Amino acid sequence: MVITILRWMAVLPGAILFVFISDFPIHWIVVLQEYIPDKIITFDNPAQLEYLLYAFFNPFILIMSATFIAPSKKFWVGLLFIVLSLILALVGLVYSKQNNLATYSAPEITLLLNIAGYTVGCIYIYNKYWSSKMQATS
Repeated sequence: MVITILRWMAVLPGAILFVFISDFPIHWIVVLQEYIPDKIITFDNPAQLEYLLYAFFNPFILIMSATFIAPSKKFWVGLLFIVLSLILALVGLVYSKQNNLATYSAPEITLLLNIAGYTVGCIYIYNKYWSSKMQATS
């Protein structure tokens, strides 16, 4: 019982921690890609590529790690994280548009990559937790 309560308390901080940990390899892949003579993708500013990769991978890893940490109701936890983080992304888009903070790329592209990350996360939790549940009941 205590372990279950502690796992529920660790869902949000653990998911955020997983996102920060996943940012480290993405950063180093972008940095090391700059030293390869035959580059796969060329950008004037490597930080721009890094921000775009973060926009896609962070929502997916947030959803995946939250469903992994949650002790039960993993599908619904994943959906809750999708809804909450999508609302946060939309608020960030509106805020950056109002204050002209989007200097590295168009914030609409970042939002589209966020939505792509949410979609991949949604497909992941559906295939792993919902469809297997439906097959078990039929």
